[in-house]
Amino acid sequence: MSILPNIDLRLAEPGDAPLLGVAALAAGGGIYEHLLAKAAGGLDAATVLASAIATGTDGLSWRHSVIAAAETSDLGAAIAYPSSSFSLHPSIARAATTEALDDLQPLFDAQPDPKTYYLHAIWAVASARGQGVGALLLDAVLAMAADAGFNGLSLHVWADNKPALKLYESRGFKAIQAIDIPRRDRMPHSGGKLLMQA
Repeated sequence: MSILPNIDLRLAEPGDAPLLGVAALAAGGGIYEHLLAKAAGGLDAATVLASAIATGTDGLSWRHSVIAAAETSDLGAAIAYPSSSFSLHPSIARAATTEALDDLQPLFDAQPDPKTYYLHAIWAVASARGQGVGALLLDAVLAMAADAGFNGLSLHVWADNKPALKLYESRGFKAIQAIDIPRRDRMPHSGGKLLMQA
């Protein structure tokens, strides 16, 4: 793994909400597209996510986010917050159908340890993948969790996301629960999700 030169990590600002929406959408692996496929008014998932992140009223907020940036562009982002705030943002829950919510109920039931910090999303732009951006962001989140007095970091990851699993395992994460989530057109994953903790 090569680390791209001149990468700076910075705390997110309100204007980063669209980028963070893209990050959450990509890291979700189809979850938000599934939840919001039939949203009223034809709103797309990225717009709904950016709006939720901009409000900054719960865990899914720019206030809990880190951006990896080079001189001329943003390379990636991570959203993390105290696990006690783990829940579906109210605006997303209101826009989702009952059927979509039912499909994902096992995920919502697999609550992370409230004594841990929760990694909601970690993402790198396509041109920066495999270059160490994700590792830098993950290390920053681990440091944030420790600095805030949390005893670890929790996350959910698709069981078939081999690159993410490799990164998490390299930082000491262990799977503590398998979560059965049905495969759907917008969530084309095998094996459901894993709740992991380090």
